[in-house]
This record gives sequence, C-alpha cells and structure tokens, in this order.
Amino acid sequence: MRWLAEWRSLLEMGAREVWLSSCMYGSIHQKEFAFIGANMQVQWLHRACSRDHHHVKIEGAWTKASAVYCEGLAWTLAQFFRDHLQARKSFEERVSLRAAGLEDALCNDLCLGLEWRVVDDWFWRFPVHINVLEAQAVLRLLRRLAYDGGDLRVPLMVDSQVVRCCLTRGRSSAASLRGVMKKIASVALAFGLYVGARFAPTRLNPADYPTRCSRLPARCRLISKGLSAAALTHLASVCQLRRWISNWCRLVLLLHPNILDFRLDVSCFRSYPLLPALESEWTLDFDSTLGYPGEGPHLLWILLCSVVALPVRGAPPVGVSRSHGDDLRKKQRAGIVLDDGRRVTKNTSLTREWLLDRFVKWIEGKGHSFQTVVMASPPETDLLNALLVEFGRSLFEEGKPYYHFSETINSITSKRPLVRRSLQQAWDLAFMWGSHEPAEHHVAMPFQILVALISAAWYWGWEREAAVFALAWGALLRIGEVVEALRADLILPSDVSYTNSFALLRILEPKTRFRAARHQAGKLEHADLLYVVQIGFGKLKPWERLWPLSSSTLRSRLSKLLTKLGLPSKPQDSPKPMTLASFRPGGATHLMNLTESAELVRRRGRWASFRIMEIYLQEVSASTYLNLVAPQAKQNVLLACAVFPVIFKQVMKFSASKIPPSAWFFLLTQPAKRRQ
Repeated sequence: MRWLAEWRSLLEMGAREVWLSSCMYGSIHQKEFAFIGANMQVQWLHRACSRDHHHVKIEGAWTKASAVYCEGLAWTLAQFFRDHLQARKSFEERVSLRAAGLEDALCNDLCLGLEWRVVDDWFWRFPVHINVLEAQAVLRLLRRLAYDGGDLRVPLMVDSQVVRCCLTRGRSSAASLRGVMKKIASVALAFGLYVGARFAPTRLNPADYPTRCSRLPARCRLISKGLSAAALTHLASVCQLRRWISNWCRLVLLLHPNILDFRLDVSCFRSYPLLPALESEWTLDFDSTLGYPGEGPHLLWILLCSVVALPVRGAPPVGVSRSHGDDLRKKQRAGIVLDDGRRVTKNTSLTREWLLDRFVKWIEGKGHSFQTVVMASPPETDLLNALLVEFGRSLFEEGKPYYHFSETINSITSKRPLVRRSLQQAWDLAFMWGSHEPAEHHVAMPFQILVALISAAWYWGWEREAAVFALAWGALLRIGEVVEALRADLILPSDVSYTNSFALLRILEPKTRFRAARHQAGKLEHADLLYVVQIGFGKLKPWERLWPLSSSTLRSRLSKLLTKLGLPSKPQDSPKPMTLASFRPGGATHLMNLTESAELVRRRGRWASFRIMEIYLQEVSASTYLNLVAPQAKQNVLLACAVFPVIFKQVMKFSASKIPPSAWFFLLTQPAKRRQ
C-alpha cells in the first residue's frame, strides 16, 4: 500500500508514516507493519527489532498467520487511540468557549437601528404569569393586523424564549398557555397571518421601555442597511449567542461590515490553536476550535479574530480560488465571453445580425418598434407573428432565398428566447414556402465515376486532386473538411509503420461540433483508395495543406475532368451535374450497399440522426445516373474504369521512382515497349 498514489498523496498533505516490528510486541515472527496517521503522534509506535531474540521463519502455514496483529500490538494500538482521545478531551475542556445563548446579531441590530414608536398600550386586569402576558400581547398584535386586512408575513420579536418556541411549534403543553395559543392559531389561520418569531433581549426590546415609564432611546447606526442578500443571510445566521458575544459581534460588524461578504472557506482557517495546549496534553496537529477536516469553524470565532486579521478599511479578499484546478481553468477561460443564446458559427452569427437589422428597419417603416413588439415584457407575440408573416410574404415576392426568412426567425428567437415557442404562425408560413420550393439534394456520385475521375486525374498528373476526391468519397467527408486540413491531421498506414490498415483524418472544426461530439474524424478503409491518398499526400510536410489552392480551383478542375469524360458539368445540364458536394453522399450510398448497416453508415458519416443520414442515401439515383447521361459519356466512364488497374500499376512505379507528376501524361501516352 505504501507504493499507491493515495498513500503518497496523504504524505504530501502532511500525514506521517511509521514502521514497527511485531516481534517487539510479542510476535514470534519478525513481521514489519507500516502505519500512516494524520494529527497523531504515530512516531511513538516505532519499534525496531532489538536483535536479542530468535524468530520463527515466515513460510508455509505461518505466512497467513504472521499478517495478523498479535495481542500485544493490538493492545498497544488500543492504548494509542485512547491516549489521543483523552488528550483531545482534556484540551477541549481547557480551551473550550461557551458561546451558546439566545441572542442573534440581526435582531439586536433591528432593535437598536430602527426608528420605533408606540402605537398601543394597555393595563392587565389581574396578575398572570409573565409568559402568558407575553403570549396575550402577541394575540393582541395579531388581532390588530387582522382588523387591517390580514394576509401578511409578520416578523415578530419577543423577549420570552418560551413564547417564541410556542409560536414556532404552534402549541404548548402548559395548560396556562394552551388557551392563548389556540386563539393565536385561530386568528393566524383565519386571516392568513404567517408569524416568524425571533428573540430580542429585554435590554434592547423597544416595547419594554414604555412599561418602565422610560422614553424610547435614539436609534443607533444600522448595520443591515444597504447589505446584499447574501450578506443579510450571513448576518441572520449569526445567532444563538451569549450576551457578551453578541455585543462583540456588533462591535466587529460596525468596524468592518464587509466581512459578511467573505465566503467561509475551511481550508483558509485551519491552523494551530491560538491558545496552545499543554505538553502534558499531547498537543495534536489539528485545531480543536476548528474541528477535523470537513468541519467548519464557528462564525463567532472568525468575527472575533477579524478585528486583528482584517484591516478596518478596504474590502476583504474575495474570489480566491480554492484549488489549483480553479486557477488553471481561470487562465484557460481568459478572454472568453459567454454570449447570450445558442452558440453558432461566426458566419451564421453575422448573417443573422444582418437579417435582424433588415427586419428592424422594415417594421420601423410599418410604424412599429422592435423594442415594444419583441423586447417588451410580455412580448406582443400575436403582433410579432403577423409582422413576420407579412415580412415573409414580401421576401417571397421579391425573390429572396428561403434562408432569409428562416434565419430572420432564428435571429429573433436568439435575441429574445422567450418567444421561441410562440412563433408557430411564422414557421407555418416557412413550411408553406418550403413546400413550393423543395430543397434539391446533391447528386450522389457512383463509384464508377469516382474511379473514372481518378484515372483521368492521374492521366493528367493531378495526384493531389485524385487524392482529395478519394479521401472525400471514401471517408464520407465534407469537401471543406478536406480543403482546410493539414498533413499533420492525416494519419496514413505508412505513418504508423503499417500497423493500421486504415487512414484517419482529424477534423478541426466539425460542422456539428455544437450539437454532437467536439472531436470527430473521418475513416478511410478502401485499399485502392488508400493507395491513391498515399500517392497524393504521403510526401507532404506536416505543416502543408492537403489542398494548397482555393476551393474554386478545385471546383474548376473537377468541372474540367467531367467535361473531358463527357459528363454534365454545367448547372443547366441534364441530368444534374456532379459537384464537390457529391462525394460525401456517394460514399455513404456505396457503403450502405456494401454493408447494409445503417448504424455503421451513420457513425462513419457522423450524422446526428438517421433522419439526416437518409437525405444523403440515394441508392436509386446513384445506380441509374449512368443510364441518364449520354451514351458516349457512359462509354468513357466505363473505359476509364477498365484501364484503372493499368494506370494504377504505372502510377505506383512512377511514385516509387520519384518521377514528377508533370511527366505522367507523356509517359502514359507512350507505347508500353517505349515506356519500358
């Protein structure tokens, strides 16, 4: 156990360890035990073998028996704990402070600091016990409040602890008080009076001055005036004090009222006792006035010590971190501002701000104000829905795209989340708009066209383009994820000495990073496509981009390859041409046809739900696409697929011989004998 991290952590925090030989306590074996102790004199247990006696060798049947504490050691441990407990008890008896009482700082402050006046006085007809008179005074007060209408919370201060406890319980076992308590309960129940009784000492109770024919004293400085809710809570918790202690508390608070904002942290106050114990009492390392770890110090002791520990002027230190982890997180969060609403990308945020500004100007032209319609409390949801519907129709008539209307609604809900579930009328118009202009999904690229594109790209010496196409199609990647990636983000089998049979691409900023996993990666397992990616990216430096040029250049080169194969390449062509967004649905459709596992496809494609994944699965369109293009284009694609193995072998040789891609076209167009 001495090699465990927990044992070493205890030693670092101040615990002590000791070892002893059990033979010195009556055992027949030289068995050594290690002990660890906190706040105890464990060094007193240390006993090394004196070497003046014989031992029984630990083996066979003695192995298990030797690990048990012998009777002498068990007796010594028992005496060890007994002596420490007695020392702690003796120390507590000598330095303990009797602080329990009835007074509290808040009630004393109100009695001295508020401006009181006499509103009622009377004489008792016959002598009764003082507790009964106090209870009848409470009954008289409740009746007066009932005449004024009732339904109140009544903070009540009495100088009779008996009456206060009876009011708290609502009953009394004393026959003399039982009748008065029933009347009090009846009046409180009938008129909705909620009584909160607190104890006020007789010397400070303003209601006792007229009974002694004395004038009410002038009010003193009010400590609780201007305090925060947290500070008032702390002040109310300073209760059950003796008279002299409550006086000291008031003095400390008058000198330094900001001490109430100080959060109690036990670890900050753990120290040796201010009144050291006697040596005969075995002074322990813990402070008896503070308790064991996990027990908090008494607030009274902190208040008394604050006169010396804290300056009179200036606020006490607040916001002090309680652990090194808090300091580390604080440094990591430096400069981060938590904005309102849900987190979106920067481009989406800028778009929403622009659309919201346009909507604000539009409603101002209609004679309305954004503050009165949206930001009012409560907001005018009916008027807001009507304005959004009218605004959406105007956008539709102007020929604006659908996202202008949908993102306008999202910008309003992010600005005022309260109306998020109250804009159903506006969303109904958006759904109606979408039904007339259904979204067109990207065409899924069949594997035949991918192979043809790779063959044509290699034929022209475009090794980078071929690798980008293979990686995006095989790993189900968005084209932007490939364009923004570095070589260091791509892990090929050659990077790990071919201990892996697949490639991984780390995605730095996933599209779904705010809704799904923050760390995502694309996986490529196709053996042929792995070679294509290896040829295109294997020789790059870690800091180089996989695609060094712009996205428009990559889009232009894909269009040239499609044109060379005779496939549609312009938006107006029929059928719909392939684009850079066709690789991801094409790879997903092909993987679905191979495995018939929807969960595997969803996980590889990193889709949040099956509903979103089904948008990309286009088995029919991918299978019938070649039948829709021109016959010559279909023949070109199939011919390129047929010659792919031949080109593949040649490119592997070119790559091994370090022949530059600019010479591939010349070498591939030469006859086979001449190439050799």
